[in-house]
Amino acid sequence: MSIGIAVVCRYNSSRLNGKILQKFGNQTVLEIIHNRLRKNFLNIPIVIATSSEKSDDIICDFCHKNDFDFFRGSLNDVAKRLIDCSNHFNWDYFVRINGDNVFVDVESLKEMIQISLDQSKNFVTNVPSRTFPYGMSVEILKTKFYEDIYYNKISSDEHKEHVTKWLYDNLNEEQYHEYKNYKYSFIKGKKIALDTHEDSLLIQRIINFSDGSINSISLDTINTFFRDIRNK
Repeated sequence: MSIGIAVVCRYNSSRLNGKILQKFGNQTVLEIIHNRLRKNFLNIPIVIATSSEKSDDIICDFCHKNDFDFFRGSLNDVAKRLIDCSNHFNWDYFVRINGDNVFVDVESLKEMIQISLDQSKNFVTNVPSRTFPYGMSVEILKTKFYEDIYYNKISSDEHKEHVTKWLYDNLNEEQYHEYKNYKYSFIKGKKIALDTHEDSLLIQRIINFSDGSINSISLDTINTFFRDIRNK
């Protein structure tokens, strides 16, 4: 069974334009995400899944320059972009990582990939109960499973743009595997996704808290950061 990681991003954003190429220290967000994944998943392809719109040429130019694999598809039909990307690279499963998720937790991702492949799960996610922060979402889908749903069940623009919303709206808990965080209580439901200028400031505070070493930030680091805030 083959599996690939798709980092979903676009350049234009109504709330924080160009955030995927925003820098923290000497690395862009795209580099931070890609480098963290590449370091830990040497045998799994990592592809930047962006759109065919001219506004996203800048992302593709950046990928060319840095030797990152990329795929271009629909701007607003993100579901089809991911299906087309997965089929283009012949992936049986695809991992969806959002481009605003600066702190990808690789240890959780490793376990979720193992569950997907070993148990042949159609859908593995850490989202529903929000035991992980907003901005650390991971979803793994069997390509054929999702493709069948896309072509036979999904019709609204909302469900095409928000890739897994239909699944959460229509599947019961027995139809997917939820991966939960039981260890770190202070991160549950926190927001560390990069959507606004205020989010940028929070992310920088977390980086500073870890002595500026963004590549070593873990769930434990983030949990300790929020614990210390609460106790002050």
